[in-house]
Amino acid sequence: MSDSRSNHKKIDENEMMEIIGSAMRSGIEVMAWDLINDHLINFKMKIKKIIRGSEEILLVPADKAMDWDSVKELVRGSGLMNFFISEPGLLFRSELLALEGDFLVIRFPKIWNLEDRRIVDRISELNSIVLEIRKKDNIRAFKVFDISEGGLSVVLSGADSYHLKEGDRIKGAILKLMGTAVSLDIEVINGQKVTPYQFENIPYTGRRFGIQFSKRSEVVSKLISDFKKQLGP
Repeated sequence: MSDSRSNHKKIDENEMMEIIGSAMRSGIEVMAWDLINDHLINFKMKIKKIIRGSEEILLVPADKAMDWDSVKELVRGSGLMNFFISEPGLLFRSELLALEGDFLVIRFPKIWNLEDRRIVDRISELNSIVLEIRKKDNIRAFKVFDISEGGLSVVLSGADSYHLKEGDRIKGAILKLMGTAVSLDIEVINGQKVTPYQFENIPYTGRRFGIQFSKRSEVVSKLISDFKKQLGP
């Protein structure tokens, strides 16, 4: 989040904390997102508690579902994460302090902006990236869990996991993102078993499939590039 951009409105710390407090009181979802090795990953969370004395914020997974393994990677890595409250468009970056039980503990934000509608819509798109695959005249749509320039992953329930298997090569898969649809040739390179609630909205045993693009997509590259810029220097 660079201060050199002109598409945001600066607000003071009291205004910023009031927005966070309002989100906690109303119980609205907060999007937590970041790049892990150029993979965009996002989680839905809720603010549970604000501790002003120690300047800490406690968040819990929305719907009791989260990929804690990825969060642990962030805590061990840069130790920073981006958070987004869609109304009124508050984007802030905070230090990750700890994972304590079901709580993610973060420091009060030191960098924040009130973003314009274009940026709000772009960040919101992270929750609506879909991969459509046609097999024998049957079209299946899968919500994308994470995405990079080279591929993506989807998490399927046990009942749906038979639609994909390692080694599948599929021509003309449709990736829907950023208001457009991109045709891609893909290959399923691996499949890993997941346990109940290990990933968002999967309350039962399923599989996570890693999918590789046959060639680079300009649309996907632009998405990754835009979010790198959003992170700032």
